[in-house]
Amino acid sequence: MKKYIVIFSTLSIFILTNAFMFSSTKKIEKQFKKKFSLIEPNTTQAKEDSNAANAFYIMRQEVTNGEYKEFLDDLQNQGLTDLVSSYSPDPQGWQKHHISMTPFDEHYFSHVAYRNYPVVNISHEAAQAYCDWLTKRHQHERHEGGLVAKFSLPQKSEWTEAATLGNSGAVYAWGGPSISNKQGCMLCNFGQSHEQTMPILNENNQLTELSNHSLDARYDDNAYVTAPVNSYSASFAGLYCLNGNVAEMITTKGEALGGSWNSIAAEVTNQSVMNYTQPSPTVGFRVVAHLVHVPM
Repeated sequence: MKKYIVIFSTLSIFILTNAFMFSSTKKIEKQFKKKFSLIEPNTTQAKEDSNAANAFYIMRQEVTNGEYKEFLDDLQNQGLTDLVSSYSPDPQGWQKHHISMTPFDEHYFSHVAYRNYPVVNISHEAAQAYCDWLTKRHQHERHEGGLVAKFSLPQKSEWTEAATLGNSGAVYAWGGPSISNKQGCMLCNFGQSHEQTMPILNENNQLTELSNHSLDARYDDNAYVTAPVNSYSASFAGLYCLNGNVAEMITTKGEALGGSWNSIAAEVTNQSVMNYTQPSPTVGFRVVAHLVHVPM
């Protein structure tokens, strides 16, 4: 009788343990899929192009100030002050772009009102460090099949696949060729500037010349600079602001895709590439994830 009790107890523990693990996995999967969309490769394209993206997950929104601040706060709590300084947004990034934007240097990253806006003015190395931190932070979370998420910046092929969903001719992530809908509403955040004169700064932050900028008033999208990361409508893949808002870093340093709030309509397409040499208020990033096998 005791033998059966031991067997029953062992079996009960086994069932309860696995049920708990299954429940935990489902919870992780649910939370993960709230923030990430699965992008599966176009099998025909994959056969023809060896550089075609494999299946991966991509963050639905650009990384926000609030999310990035959690990263810096964690480094600070670990006493890694040198890294905090190195990875923090450029404290003069906005005024380097334009003298009138100096107030953003004080408030954009620190004020709670901008918590849901895309983080900008950070280096390529800082964005990569954020991805590594995410991987380490979630290394104990097991997905179905015992897989673990490894986070990184997207490869160019991955970003393009997410934007076009295999249709290489798609101009914008929402599928249409127009930057506005039938009602005339803008579908993304791109460069707006009515007839006005704006001062330009040189490399020494000195006012050197004036430049005229103009654009028809009907193209007003109501965003002076960046917009919250969940602005406008999501793409077919459930992704926000792939076009415009901030150009997004990829694994190739110095290249950002999709254009920004400061780009004209023709420069916020799925094929648009922006070159940058330093942290910029027009450049941010989103994260991709690959589920991989990691030894227990």
